[in-house]
Amino acid sequence: MQYKIKKPWLHIQIDEAFHDHSIDDVLRHYRQSKKNRYLLYLEKRILHNRKQPVKNAVLKRGDTLSLQIFEDQKESLPSDATCIDIAHEDDIFLVINKPPHILIHSDGSDEMTLCNRVQAYFNKTQQACVIRPIHRLDKDTSGLVIFCKCAFFQPYLDEQLQQKAISREYKAIVEGILPLHKDIQINQPIGRDRHHSSRQRVSKTGKASSTSIRCEKHIQGNSLINCTLKTGRRHQIRVHTAFLNHPILSDKLYGHPSPLIERIALHAYKVTFPHPLTMNDITVTANLPKDFPIADRSDMKQY
Repeated sequence: MQYKIKKPWLHIQIDEAFHDHSIDDVLRHYRQSKKNRYLLYLEKRILHNRKQPVKNAVLKRGDTLSLQIFEDQKESLPSDATCIDIAHEDDIFLVINKPPHILIHSDGSDEMTLCNRVQAYFNKTQQACVIRPIHRLDKDTSGLVIFCKCAFFQPYLDEQLQQKAISREYKAIVEGILPLHKDIQINQPIGRDRHHSSRQRVSKTGKASSTSIRCEKHIQGNSLINCTLKTGRRHQIRVHTAFLNHPILSDKLYGHPSPLIERIALHAYKVTFPHPLTMNDITVTANLPKDFPIADRSDMKQY
């Protein structure tokens, strides 16, 4: 769909996707709750061809549906002015290349997180947005994290993540030599390790889990691999590579420390997600970080 944003309004030009559908059909498509739909009507934050609509009005091709959804919802997080590496930004999304050794959001400790850095960036750029990460990365894993800047789209994006419409690819360095350019599929269920509260393990009683890996390069007796997840279990890549007896380099939980890198050699290098309005995929990539034993080098814009 074609659209225009003139905050606080979003103006959508109706095309074949919603022709002969009701306004409520559009709102349900974006997974708006019954309460949210009611409030949009009650607060007169919906216009149909620039007029207050009759409830459940039918939309036609070429109509304009306007939604007042870009509200000032400034977060109250403390800000951390440390620079962030922005891989993509538009009116709806902010994608950050997270460095290692930092939490995405607070776990109750006093340390600053990636969300605190995003708060500082929003303050600096005068964007009144609540901080909404769509997914998570472990503290010592680097790579791409998607933030949603508009509350209206959050339920839709949460469902897209659950349905695997948002794909994430990783690069990792694992111990030992794997065959070059050969696809390896690991289909092993993963469950909690009853003997170690922090660990997961391959278990017949665990949840179905599927990881595809492909070795791209050999590095000092180790292997640089590309990983694609078909499921999203906790520690999935770490558990599956350890199951192959090729744990990730410096993974102290499932493998061994390594002099080549101080933290787990795992990087979320690529995300692909559908734009909620155009329905076209957005693909964002991030170069390997500098602490990887082998990395692509390029200048990264800092904010």
